[in-house]
Amino acid sequence: MKIEQRIDEAVAPLREKIRDLEQSFSQKYPPVKFLSEKDRKRILITGGAGFVGSHLTDKLMMDGHEVTVVDNFFTGRKRNVEHWIGHENFELINHDVVEPLYIEVDQIYHLASPASPPNYMYNPIKTLKTNTIGTLNMLGEYTNPTVI
Repeated sequence: MKIEQRIDEAVAPLREKIRDLEQSFSQKYPPVKFLSEKDRKRILITGGAGFVGSHLTDKLMMDGHEVTVVDNFFTGRKRNVEHWIGHENFELINHDVVEPLYIEVDQIYHLASPASPPNYMYNPIKTLKTNTIGTLNMLGEYTNPTVI
């Protein structure tokens, strides 16, 4: 009995250290509401790592939706959404909306655009392409004029 007790005494601090390490490494997310499959929407946010997009991402994630953020990080920052990385309802795609993106979603929030004069004056052609071609790319199949 004494040997088992000594082993337990020696192992107990190690178990506690392991438990502390596991807790420190486990990703902690803000509280997320549970939505049933029929109520949960798949939502795409372009420019989702920007100021407005990241706040919209937070709101939609906490509401329980599946959110895909698309950003090329021209003005957005990964740190704005990194607290969601690894969450099962979140995906981050490094992509420029000037190039087509084929993804099936229920809603699109197209917020990709350099939003301050220094940023859009730095490369005005890129800004125009993001705002026009990017919008057409995000509309995808819905650009067909026969769709009502």
